[in-house]
Amino acid sequence: MIIASQFLVPYLPLVSPQPIISGYIGYYAGILTLCLIPMILIARSGFGLIWNHKFDPKIRRMLLGTWMVSFIVFTATATFGARNFAYRSSTKSSIYNGPIDRDKPFIIEIDQLDSETFDNRIQLDFGHSKLDNGILYVDHGLNFRISPTEDQNLTVNAIDISRGSSPQKAKENTEIVQHETKIEQNRINIDEYYSLARKSKFRGQYRMIEMQVPIGQNISLEGSSHPFSSRDFKGNSPQKMKNWTMTAEGLKEKIDVQNIE
Repeated sequence: MIIASQFLVPYLPLVSPQPIISGYIGYYAGILTLCLIPMILIARSGFGLIWNHKFDPKIRRMLLGTWMVSFIVFTATATFGARNFAYRSSTKSSIYNGPIDRDKPFIIEIDQLDSETFDNRIQLDFGHSKLDNGILYVDHGLNFRISPTEDQNLTVNAIDISRGSSPQKAKENTEIVQHETKIEQNRINIDEYYSLARKSKFRGQYRMIEMQVPIGQNISLEGSSHPFSSRDFKGNSPQKMKNWTMTAEGLKEKIDVQNIE
């Protein structure tokens, strides 16, 4: 089960044309193979020793058949996942490197995944991702790293990380991530999710947004707070506070002097 949980969404065309479905099949097959069925057999054997009651042959055959099928699916999933997630690669690209208005707050808005994104055709919701009309939308696939800079310019870079069966494949898989980031007039709008087009392979892709913000710049957070790491914020959490100031040590809560008596 522990091994299977590391490969929740490998791409197994023989099981399913969609990576997210085959991953969950392999995951639950691992739970059946390594945990649930062995626990049932151990418990039933214990009861048999205590009360001298034999196992019904039909139940025994059913459990054995289920275990064999789940073991094959789990083994295939783990093997395929281990091979296709063996190598890791990253690609770095520039989103913005330019001036910022120091007299206005820099607004960072994280746009969440909502129902308006979809066309109301067949949808499958898998918790952290959605499958809609052949496109896989991966929620919570975005991370932030915000650091101070003595430069007067704002720098925003995107680093796409992926895995693959070879260094070249891992590199190619970083290039299939589709993600929206817009910046204008001291505001940056960033989708909380990325998407993979039809027939693209999920290989554990995620995107890291790196921001270098000038010291002294005020920052306002809007939308989802999930992609932010608490280690970038000093004294409080981004879930509770919306207004911050960049210091040499990192982001600190902005003090509203108008409310200080």
